[in-house]
Amino acid sequence: MDKGLRRRMMVFRVGRKFRHDSDADSKPFEISKCINTVLKKLRILLIFIIVTQILNAQWSNDPSVNTTIVNTFGGQVMPMAVSDGKGGAIIFFHERGQELYAQRIGWDGYLRWDSAGVPVCTAPNPQFAEAVLSDGKGGSFVVWMDYREYAGSATFNLTTNSLYVQRIDSNGICLWQNDGVLVRSFLNMEEKPTYQEALAEDGHGGVFIIWVDRRTAESVYDLGKIYLQHIDSTGVVLFEPDGMLIGDGEDPRILSDDSSGVYVLRKLKLAQRYSYEGFPMWNQEVYTDSAGFSSQIAKDGHGGFIYAGLRFPSGRPKYIGLQRVNRRGDRLWDINRLYLDQTPRLNLRAISDGESGIIFQWQKENYTNCIQKVDSSGVLKWSDRWLEKGGAPLISDICGGILFPDVLHDSLEKGCVQRIDANGNFPWGKIGAVLFQRVDLISSGWGYWQFVSDLKGGGILIWDELSEVTGNIDIFAQHVDSEGKLGPVLAIKNTSPPEQIADQFRIDSLYPNPFNSTVTIKYSVNLKTNINIKVYDIKGEEVTKLFNGDRAPGEYQIQWNGTNTCGLLVGNGLYILRMSSPSQTISKKIVLIK
Repeated sequence: MDKGLRRRMMVFRVGRKFRHDSDADSKPFEISKCINTVLKKLRILLIFIIVTQILNAQWSNDPSVNTTIVNTFGGQVMPMAVSDGKGGAIIFFHERGQELYAQRIGWDGYLRWDSAGVPVCTAPNPQFAEAVLSDGKGGSFVVWMDYREYAGSATFNLTTNSLYVQRIDSNGICLWQNDGVLVRSFLNMEEKPTYQEALAEDGHGGVFIIWVDRRTAESVYDLGKIYLQHIDSTGVVLFEPDGMLIGDGEDPRILSDDSSGVYVLRKLKLAQRYSYEGFPMWNQEVYTDSAGFSSQIAKDGHGGFIYAGLRFPSGRPKYIGLQRVNRRGDRLWDINRLYLDQTPRLNLRAISDGESGIIFQWQKENYTNCIQKVDSSGVLKWSDRWLEKGGAPLISDICGGILFPDVLHDSLEKGCVQRIDANGNFPWGKIGAVLFQRVDLISSGWGYWQFVSDLKGGGILIWDELSEVTGNIDIFAQHVDSEGKLGPVLAIKNTSPPEQIADQFRIDSLYPNPFNSTVTIKYSVNLKTNINIKVYDIKGEEVTKLFNGDRAPGEYQIQWNGTNTCGLLVGNGLYILRMSSPSQTISKKIVLIK
């Protein structure tokens, strides 16, 4: 019997075995069709799994095409953003100019919550987010001005408000009571608003809130008083209702002391440290002539802080005063002043440089942006006086420098991000990285912008603009990495090495291994190719780049001294050396023991 006939008879028997008598008209090849259908679905499922493993990034590498955060009917405005602690961002925005909503975008550019966002407060009348802060656990705090008490009133205005705060977790769930925890009550009087709200974490899942309040103001010239409130991790108000009075002044600054309390700086050149319970921890407030108008405060990396302020002494040169204070309230620097050649505008900004110093930015009278870095000893580090380049908001590049956004006007309107490294250089060139571009940003309604660190030396820019697609104001985002490049952020999904071409290149030795100071990598190249050598940690995150370039046939060696991209020593443990070309990858284990 030929093989074809035998195969057909076997199929016939299988078909007879599985059909019922009532199915006498069934075809003997139905079981084969069923099997084929199942196999086809399995193939589709397998392709889907493979594709989802490969296509694990959503960021665009085209600045004219950006990632949409939300574009539902009615428009979304005034985004405020904070890091989600995992390389992404949590964005708060106003839906239809009324309710307060939030959205989270992951490190890979994919939205983590509902496409329309999640509601934070939907009480009647507008809510305006004033400050946001990471809760250190993947979520965020947000405080907002609220006008729900005007519901049904024919005399609605924005001259008096209440304050509310909420905590939202990494899954988009509001952890405290619906529509927020009351921070400051509504006063049924006109011209009694709050302003200059700011937040600081308490290190235990709670938050401190500071603000200026005109509740006792007796005239338009009375700027109000400063109040402080503390909410614990469960949403319980810890200080007296409507806040604890701190003192007179405006433009307050607040900063965690990393010991459950906070530092508070007032415009009147006074600083104080408060405990978790709200008790002053210094016998008296620290007074210095360094703080003044538009003061800023940043951590010094040793439990204290550095602050800067603009000063305008009558008949004398204008200057920026600088001072460092330790956790005991001692001033560590002598009089430290950066004298200016023009009267500055009141928009001083500052962040920690991650190396016990700060980087601060201000604007000259002619609108030129200037920037300078001061180290832990109070020494100015960049240029002779300052660099005439800067922007806001500033974020750290995690290597002692900064990133900042700017707008470039040429044939297209472009939103750019520039980097200044730890030495005051511009490694991304004169323009920087172009994150988005439009024919006419002015007419398209470019508005609020936010800039959030991706925690790896890059950042995420978030902004609202008038969308040509919806006709509404919508919110968009774009990522730039630590090298100034746009596009996908690829995770290491599969640690198994691909099929290798044995005669292209090889790693000859790693010596010594384990090592405690320097390991030497010897390798051979048999065919001219581009070689990329990197070190990864056991989580698959890049530690440093050792080499990237063309290699002719020959023997080579390179060393790794146990430092990361920033030049900082890494910890003991297992690391992966990965050498790759366009068609080959080899991985080897390296053990660092100090």
